[in-house]
Amino acid sequence: MQDHPQSDVLVLLSAYNGETFIGQQLDSILHQSYQGIDIVIRDDGSTDHTNMILADYKKKYDNITVITGENLGCAQSFWKLFEYAKTKGKDYSYYALCDQDDYWLQDKIAVAVDYLKKNQASSETPLLYCSNLTTTDANLNITGSMRTALPEVENKAQSLVESFATGCTMVFNRKLLTLATSYQVEHLAVHDLWIFHTCMFLGKIHYDPKAYILYRQHGNNAIGSKTTFFQRLRSKFKSFKTLGRQHFREEEAKELLQAYGSLLSTEDRHLLTILATYRQCLRYRIGWLFGILPEAKGMRMSNFRDNFFLKIRIIIGKV
Repeated sequence: MQDHPQSDVLVLLSAYNGETFIGQQLDSILHQSYQGIDIVIRDDGSTDHTNMILADYKKKYDNITVITGENLGCAQSFWKLFEYAKTKGKDYSYYALCDQDDYWLQDKIAVAVDYLKKNQASSETPLLYCSNLTTTDANLNITGSMRTALPEVENKAQSLVESFATGCTMVFNRKLLTLATSYQVEHLAVHDLWIFHTCMFLGKIHYDPKAYILYRQHGNNAIGSKTTFFQRLRSKFKSFKTLGRQHFREEEAKELLQAYGSLLSTEDRHLLTILATYRQCLRYRIGWLFGILPEAKGMRMSNFRDNFFLKIRIIIGKV
């Protein structure tokens, strides 16, 4: 077994039927320029050879922990990892979310930790680092960049309908983990959105326009980049097929109010209330739809096409 230095970063990885790419991903983490890294992997009920691969890596590296469980889906599997990190692991300084099929460039963790260390004025401030991504095909041939323009990092209203923080780029401090898991989320649609919004409203977020991750797109991604017009259009129409279950933004707003109501500013509580109650309040729905409600003007998508579909959702009450 390979010895490893004292670690202050814990990588959280949820795996499911990842036999094709998970070895490459683990190798990229193990060869980071930043050496103080431990990895905990939760196998979410895989039916392929993922468990065998993970067992081999666990034998070779003493900084890898593997836990197994029933298939819960991506969000709930990551929540189990959050709980593990909070209650069973040691108190790491930083936590990084990881997908099973990407490839991390050598300085990914080093750059993130450098930012977090330089900006940690107080241990009571939740901090989150996230970055751009380089999209690739299944063989890691580069196909483009996830973002070509800087997002509006401090626009809380826009963040409620369009996140600029992709989970696999996130590295955050202990305070954010503790705060985000202090409330048991009932309707957890996307685990990284909860982390993102907790920090957006109660902490500080840094977006790095440089990419330190090869974001592999291979057709079986749980959540992926839609790079062509037809891919994006197909994704939109697929989402409309499941409209009956789609109130996740509204439900999350309700839970953010429930979890952090006493910690939020008056303006932030009002903004979340608009999203949480727009179906019951005709003034909110019409004001948001036509952009005449001052508090909700920023609650929009960054491009015309996505904003058009958002308006349809507002009309039919499926945000």
